[in-house]
Amino acid sequence: MRLKAILIIIAIMLIVPFTACSNGSDAGNPAVPDQLSNNEGQAVPDLTLTGAPSDDFEIPADPDVAIELSPGGEAVEGNFTFGDAAVAGIEVRIDGELADFTDKDGNFEVPSILDGPHEISFGILGNEFHSQPYSPVQRFAQDFDDPGPGIMAGFVYDEDGAVPGALVIVIQGENYAYAFTGQYGQYYLAGAPGGNCLAAVMAEFHDPVFAAVDLPEDGTPLEKDFYIPKNMSYGRIYGRVMSPNVGVVPYAYVQYTAPGVFRADLSNIFGIFEMEAIPVGTGQIHAEHDYFYPVSFPYEINPGLNLLPVIMHMIEQSTLHGVVTDENGEPMNGVVVKLSIYQEPYQYPVIYAKLSGPGGYFHFGDLLPGGFTLYGFLPGFIPGATAGFILPGTLLEENLTMVPGGGGHAVGFVEDCFGDPVEGAIVQLRYLGTDIGIATPSDENGYYTFWDIPFGMCELRVDSAAYLPTAREWDVLPNENVAAVMIVFPVPEYIPVGELSGSVMDTVTGDAIPYSLVWIYNMADPNIMSFMTLADEFGDYYFPNIIAGTNGGWALASGYIADDGYVEVLEGEMNFLDFGLVPE
Repeated sequence: MRLKAILIIIAIMLIVPFTACSNGSDAGNPAVPDQLSNNEGQAVPDLTLTGAPSDDFEIPADPDVAIELSPGGEAVEGNFTFGDAAVAGIEVRIDGELADFTDKDGNFEVPSILDGPHEISFGILGNEFHSQPYSPVQRFAQDFDDPGPGIMAGFVYDEDGAVPGALVIVIQGENYAYAFTGQYGQYYLAGAPGGNCLAAVMAEFHDPVFAAVDLPEDGTPLEKDFYIPKNMSYGRIYGRVMSPNVGVVPYAYVQYTAPGVFRADLSNIFGIFEMEAIPVGTGQIHAEHDYFYPVSFPYEINPGLNLLPVIMHMIEQSTLHGVVTDENGEPMNGVVVKLSIYQEPYQYPVIYAKLSGPGGYFHFGDLLPGGFTLYGFLPGFIPGATAGFILPGTLLEENLTMVPGGGGHAVGFVEDCFGDPVEGAIVQLRYLGTDIGIATPSDENGYYTFWDIPFGMCELRVDSAAYLPTAREWDVLPNENVAAVMIVFPVPEYIPVGELSGSVMDTVTGDAIPYSLVWIYNMADPNIMSFMTLADEFGDYYFPNIIAGTNGGWALASGYIADDGYVEVLEGEMNFLDFGLVPE
């Protein structure tokens, strides 16, 4: 376990601002580390815990519940707090049925339900501690006051699967009722007229569908699925901007033009851009970025999805180097030096990291221009930091000074919602207001420890192979070892999942890379739907519950350049994604 801890403490520090907390946070996305060398781990002394995890859950008084209804009658969003304090992991139930869990900010979301009186309740592990009446907005319009008896439910799908946001409407004369499909194409339409009606289904970039339906007048739901074909006169682009100099290129401007057609997008932190509703035919792609040569080329749009890689070359490359010393000016070897470069205000940075070498020297080459922050981290020392701006084609020297200031401890346990220990969870400790973070795996008892680290306010985050991530703030104090118990929750049953496995290999030798860190995140929301694990001694890894859909991933190991990949996870099936790492 100690070998695993040493490897992962080094590897995790390279991940781009770490995705903050479970079930809904706006921080963090992955980035590509540059280079990293081996470091020696430190022995962890035995600890005597001043507290142990408890099976009891103390419920504060006076909960404050705010429920907001969306105007179209889709999913219901709400917030649950105790006074001003948000609580994560609270079970949200509608009429006793589990609908969602609250996230770090106390937010929750439940699917559309039948109009009329209901009960919404909140609790932990099935123990209810607050409930109140709840009635959703009525989603029908008729020429009389009362809703009709007709109920219809089902799914809307196309050639590629579920169609979220589709409008399903039932019409009988001047009376009608409607509903919108949810994230997985499901809908529940109530208050419709009974008897023979006309059903219509409409969605963006699809041809409308009409059908005759006979809705029972006794309130029995009619199960009806709809296939809605895509409009073959249009296509969409899903692309990625890359560079042989720096990997992905964030914030590049990409446009598609054709006679009477103009579409444009800005690539995100992953270099990904998208364009919708493009008429089929041939046009011109143009991409530009302040620090790269512009590119233009003809491109043919086909019906459906068009995958488009765009390659750009940097105009001028910059270099940053320096030396790490202690407070007496003595050089320090083995300090983790982390460089973050920001191309745009309030955007996620591009991250590089290395260990200082002989004489405390570090060097970063082939850099993007932009504002930067530079940090040095070593257990037992206060993180050194500096900031500035990198101009195109410059050689910049920045030195770091490390001052002793350790003695902080952070220990605790990772448990599931039934109180059982979770082994192999990745526990990350991030100092608030900095890009500095360390990590370690939990052992067979769910126990984790950070010993002799800088004290200060941090965020503890837990990622694992089978549970949703969770996080909390934690104040690391000197010479104190109070246990922080982190409770993780499984993926809710109503969310479709699939299994994912693969291997991490050395691309030069073909050998397996044991105990490498594997991170998988769903592209719909990397902050919430994020999972981590360590490969075993044979370089193999396994995730039992990856959210279905498009997922990205990273594999990181000490002494190797990180590798990324993408996989379409199919519900209920075993899916595969292998990683190949290139030695530094």
